[in-house]
Amino acid sequence: MILEENVKKIYVTGHRNPDLDSLASSYALAELRRRQGVTNIYAICPGALSERGRYLFDRFHLTPPESKNDVYLRVCDIMDRDIPVIPPGTPLMEAVRYLNDSGYPRLPIVSGDRLFLGMLSPMSLLSHLLDIGRKIHSTIDLIARVVDGRILTGVDTAEKQDFRVYVAAMGVEGFCEHLPEGHDRELTLISGYRPDIQLLALQRGVRLLIVTGDRSVEPLILKEAQLQKVTIVKTDLDSATVIRRLKFSVPVRFAVKRDDDELIVQPGDRLRDVKRKILDHYEDVIPAVDNEGILRGVVLKHALH
Repeated sequence: MILEENVKKIYVTGHRNPDLDSLASSYALAELRRRQGVTNIYAICPGALSERGRYLFDRFHLTPPESKNDVYLRVCDIMDRDIPVIPPGTPLMEAVRYLNDSGYPRLPIVSGDRLFLGMLSPMSLLSHLLDIGRKIHSTIDLIARVVDGRILTGVDTAEKQDFRVYVAAMGVEGFCEHLPEGHDRELTLISGYRPDIQLLALQRGVRLLIVTGDRSVEPLILKEAQLQKVTIVKTDLDSATVIRRLKFSVPVRFAVKRDDDELIVQPGDRLRDVKRKILDHYEDVIPAVDNEGILRGVVLKHALH
């Protein structure tokens, strides 16, 4: 049995300092719903009951609604609690597809306990891609995922780290000069069917070798990779496509940073206090986060018009 005091009350009201039309309409709606079986609904008067209002209820021998000055519409009353969220370990390529399919202009990134980490939007994505350079922060498992590859030899493939990406597009003579010194366990080399270049890269001890195209990898290369503890990923994609996709292998948590001017509201905020901030903000989806940093929902700007 549900105790009456635990049932959430529903208030029906018109505008503040209501005229007779607003007062009568809210009272009639509450009464209609009660007769339809809703027991926890009440009409209220938002402000002082006017003399004309009091006369109206006395005239029909009705108890006037209680006057209340402390009932406010809050963020939690209008926020969207069912917006899709993106786990922080999702590779950026899958996160972008999820965003496009969702129909929302941007989506929250949250951990397993709903801790709010940031928002993914086309602008945040563009900012990441323009800033990435040669270096990406990812895992070999995610890299293999986004390039549709198979791991032929693997060492610590789930470890998050920086990868410095280079393409074997030069002759053997200039290859060693092409790769920088001091970052061997971050070096990632993209190569087509170039056994000579691949062997030199393995002897150098690069972290990752991505072999592109539909040719098989030579047994000698596989043996040397195992000896040098170098991971080889084989993909049927061409090198140009692999380069483009690598930028999207970054976990979305590391690809998106919270903006300094990110507008965040709390579920308990009075709507009248934050409405203008929301309407003036450049984004259309505003996260609603509680004091513990937990995402409770979002406010959609069009809900305020």
